[in-house]
Amino acid sequence: MASSADAGEINSYDITIVRVIGLPRLLLSWSLRAYVRIEVADFTWITKGAQWKNGGDVHCEEKITLRRAVSPSENITLSLIRDHRINLFNKPSKATKASVVIKLADLLELSGSVPRKATDFALKYKGEEACKLTLRISASSPPTTHSSSTTAASSPPAVVINSTTVTLSSAVDILAKAPAQLSESERVVVVANAMADAGDTITNLAQSGLVDALTTLVDNLDFVVKLGDEIAKIHPWANLAWNVLSIGLKLVKAQQDRDNKIIALIQTMQSTYSVVIDSEVVRDARLHDVLERILKQTVDCGFFIQQYARPRSYTGKAITEVFTHTDALVAQYQSTFEQLLKEFHDRVATKTALMTVDIALELAKVAAMVKDIRLDQLLEKLKPAEMDRSTRKSCLPGTQLKSIKSVLDWYSDDSGESVMWLWGMAGAGKSTLSTTIARMMDSVNGINLLGAFFFFDRNIAQRNTTTLIRTIAYQLARFDHALGARIQDVILKTPEIAEISLDDQFLKLLSREALGDIPWSRGPILIIIDALDESGAVEERERLLEVLSDGGSKLPHFMRLLILSRRERDIMDYYDHPTLRQEELKVDAEENRADITAFISSCLNHTRERNIKYLREALKDWPTESDVDALVDLASGHYIWAQTACRMIDIDDDPKNKLEDLIRHQPEVTSDGSFESLYQLYKIALNSAVHWNSRASRSRALVLLGTVTWAQEPLSCTAGDAIIGQEVPFLQTVSRFGSVLDWTETGPIRIIHKSFHDYLTLHSAAEAWAISVNECNLQLASGCVALLTKELRENMCHLTLPQPVKDETLPEATSYAAKFWIEHVCLVSNPSQDLADTIERFMRIHMLHWMEALCIIKRHDVAASSLSNLLEYVQTHFPGSELYDFVQDADRFARYFADTIEIHPLLVYCSALPFTPHDAIIYKTFHHDCLPHVVAAVEPKWTTLLQALYGHKDEVESVALSPNGSRIALGLSEGGVQVWDTLTGQPALPLLEGHTIGVSSVCFSPDGSKIVSCSLDGTMRVWDAATGQPALSPFGGSGAVRSVAFSSNGSRIVSGFSNNILQVWDALTGQPTLPPLEAHGGSVWAVSFSPDGSWIVSGSDDGTILVWDALTGRRTTLPPIKRNDGVWSVSFSPDGSRIVAELNDSSVWITLQDE
Repeated sequence: MASSADAGEINSYDITIVRVIGLPRLLLSWSLRAYVRIEVADFTWITKGAQWKNGGDVHCEEKITLRRAVSPSENITLSLIRDHRINLFNKPSKATKASVVIKLADLLELSGSVPRKATDFALKYKGEEACKLTLRISASSPPTTHSSSTTAASSPPAVVINSTTVTLSSAVDILAKAPAQLSESERVVVVANAMADAGDTITNLAQSGLVDALTTLVDNLDFVVKLGDEIAKIHPWANLAWNVLSIGLKLVKAQQDRDNKIIALIQTMQSTYSVVIDSEVVRDARLHDVLERILKQTVDCGFFIQQYARPRSYTGKAITEVFTHTDALVAQYQSTFEQLLKEFHDRVATKTALMTVDIALELAKVAAMVKDIRLDQLLEKLKPAEMDRSTRKSCLPGTQLKSIKSVLDWYSDDSGESVMWLWGMAGAGKSTLSTTIARMMDSVNGINLLGAFFFFDRNIAQRNTTTLIRTIAYQLARFDHALGARIQDVILKTPEIAEISLDDQFLKLLSREALGDIPWSRGPILIIIDALDESGAVEERERLLEVLSDGGSKLPHFMRLLILSRRERDIMDYYDHPTLRQEELKVDAEENRADITAFISSCLNHTRERNIKYLREALKDWPTESDVDALVDLASGHYIWAQTACRMIDIDDDPKNKLEDLIRHQPEVTSDGSFESLYQLYKIALNSAVHWNSRASRSRALVLLGTVTWAQEPLSCTAGDAIIGQEVPFLQTVSRFGSVLDWTETGPIRIIHKSFHDYLTLHSAAEAWAISVNECNLQLASGCVALLTKELRENMCHLTLPQPVKDETLPEATSYAAKFWIEHVCLVSNPSQDLADTIERFMRIHMLHWMEALCIIKRHDVAASSLSNLLEYVQTHFPGSELYDFVQDADRFARYFADTIEIHPLLVYCSALPFTPHDAIIYKTFHHDCLPHVVAAVEPKWTTLLQALYGHKDEVESVALSPNGSRIALGLSEGGVQVWDTLTGQPALPLLEGHTIGVSSVCFSPDGSKIVSCSLDGTMRVWDAATGQPALSPFGGSGAVRSVAFSSNGSRIVSGFSNNILQVWDALTGQPTLPPLEAHGGSVWAVSFSPDGSWIVSGSDDGTILVWDALTGRRTTLPPIKRNDGVWSVSFSPDGSRIVAELNDSSVWITLQDE
């Protein structure tokens, strides 16, 4: 083989043994160790041993530097060897299992003279391939010492700035490609293989440069981040560790001067993660604590690497002096990681103390000053407020992860945004989140980077605007000795520090000017201020807001300030700008559902554990999944409501019944003060929003709250202005209610939670913000009518027939007014004659324009439904009036021509109106000579036909009307059930499908909540009348079912079959409650219960009518009634004394029931 090296060239080389793949199969392999041996002339070198695994791999990654003169023509022997199984004399003894002999020149040519290129060789045993060996070879640099022996490198190499970063075979990539349908055991295999590949890469890069090493560590930590998504405890720490090291990687790549000791530290971290990323180990719950501490230590060490890699000029001589202690610090870090790894290996539960770098302790000058600090003096001079967070609650593990990640991303970001404002409405969970972040950062549970935590409380006078800065300074002095020394110096120079202005306090105690030159190489110090909105009245906190807003840009580079508050107007004005990070802690039913579910489940299970001893049977299977879901639905993403509800349940003697009562009745009907704490929260928020003593401010606030509370759908500020028409825009007023209203400048305004609506309408009658239902709806109704009077006209969108309507829309306010003006009128409980006159004037001019507008927005169904409600309302309050006659005629018109008008808005004028009876009020009011005039085939008056329902294609086999008359159910010949809205003439539900052939009978339950249908396919089905979903599985007998009916209380169903029998069923289970009832000689076409549910009447095609005892199934003493024709339907009179029957000859026969 031709050599790529000159034959006479003699050089030294670096050879790295990477791995051996596919070990030969041996008996008792568990007791053997595998080695790789290199032989060149008189030199022999052997790798460290690894346990022999049949068919497995040995990962070596060991390098040897040949310092002797080696000619390209010399042979190199590479061998796989093992221990002897029997070693009587306990002497080193190896057996060769496979080998290859190759010339150095050929080896170099195979590597292509590419440094670090991995080359594979087949090792043979007795002429057959036994395994594969992977190695790398390259010419070594001239030795820098006078070493004459050939040795393996034992220390990290000097870093080459342009070294090539080896790409990690990412375990995450492998997992991403794994099919989702794999079984649990198969997923374990995929994860294990992925981690093995990650471990290989770590080994391969153990000797690479700092960039390569740190890249590998970040990639492997990314794997732990993905796995941490499954393990709630380590999830936030995994994200923070990844963020910190990622930033460190960016800084390292730009750094020109590297230190080999830092490489060694990263390699130690690499070796730790090469073990940690074993999936089955990570999932071992016993090790989550130590894994969490490894991640915390990674965060701390990552910040150290960041500071190390930064340009030295930014801190000058102070930082340079700090890094003279790098050797000692790195050694401490390495020792900590090694101890944590040992603990991880040994499954030891004892805790290894995290090594935290305290730069101040390294400085002799600062150390001397620390001895003189007296915290009692600081306490006396600074006069800090006491902060006791022992009773503050934090988030449940695994909850609020998105918000925690958002804060930690900002905290670890190097973008220069030193201040973050996290805002949310009342009860959004801000305090629990701030406490959780604080615990992650403190010295007890976290990484000891929490400098200060101040939480306002309006009930504790000491926690006010004047004590904030001094308390933060005091906590910072307690946190770090160097900071304490500097703050002590300020106190000595300014003894009256507690009395000076807030501006000067900030400048002297917290600013970059005061603290910025303190050497700091750890992560940023976090300062948390919670509940800023509770710091005092608006005028009291104005100065503090100004100081904090300006001071954010003046903080030392190593500090971060997190502020949490409600979205109140004055706070928003100071912090709503792009120079600081802003995030909303949203109250969102869907986003927060999982967290609220976890919280409620935890609380209810705690309640169960406390009471199971006393209520064993009642709480045996409590709470159910449906119980938790019902509470989660009621909470609507609102933590404070969930917490209040769970507390109510917990303190009750019968928690199960309390939960059921809460779900059934809702809080608006409770009068026991259970929600008083929640209402107090709303009271505080409202009280601080505006000046309620000002008549003008109070009036504007009440109009806003009334509009938002009673609007039928959320309105934007612009729409509210158009409808209400106040001089001061809605936006100006709503901006002061950010604690209880969710709003944007252009989006809809929404209340914080339904409980806030309950509070305003039912529980605040004595407060300044009490709102009147009548006044609010009268104002909305009047505003809507006035707006429509101004905006409506014929062909308002300039349409033409027969061109279809495409994308025409109306302004939000006009659209809202058209849809809901009648709704607001009907909510006025004591209407005046003025209101009636206003309605009549509007309708006599704009009724057709209004219907056109509804058709444009594709809501013509609103006309029929709302006019029906208005007719009932006017009949109650203005019976016999001209308004009543007009609304009645309008209702007939809207129903009769519903299908015509919805086709095109202009058809209301040119088609519906011309075909209206000429004596109708609508025709006489609106028809004119410019419209078509129909001279024949038009009735002079309205007929008895109210409305025709079009849309079902199949023949109608049966029909039923709901108890309140709002819906009609049709049984169709092809097996479907169609439910119609009687007001709109539109389908109320999609077609109910399930029966295979014709539906012979349908019936509504007495409360209208269920529909039962029966079919010739022999089955009965019960449907939810509101959703159309099946309420029971299909049930039935052996023959075709001809008739069906509910009992008066809805608990039973009776059905008649074609095989001459009746059957009574339990309506909740679908199980028979009586044996089959037999007596008819033909198919049972009709069945019905008596009003009190005690009797059943049945009719058959044999012409007989029978009466049965509904409880026992026995026939009554009433003789069978025999007719010549079949009986199609039967029913009891309302008082149960008579029976009416429809016969085949269409006659009706009535009989008195035998008592």
